[in-house]
Amino acid sequence: DMVELSNGCICCSINGELLEAVYRILDRPEPVDYLVVETTGLADPLPVAMTF
Repeated sequence: DMVELSNGCICCSINGELLEAVYRILDRPEPVDYLVVETTGLADPLPVAMTF
């Protein structure tokens, strides 16, 4: 499954929406084997990682 967040750059403007999406995924009855967060090529990955 894929969840797309399209309200801007996740590294600077939608950390709350990112967390909500992750929590929704983790609340599903089936276990999650892995979670991939893909950003744009220009994004700084550190703020995204610091979200968790």
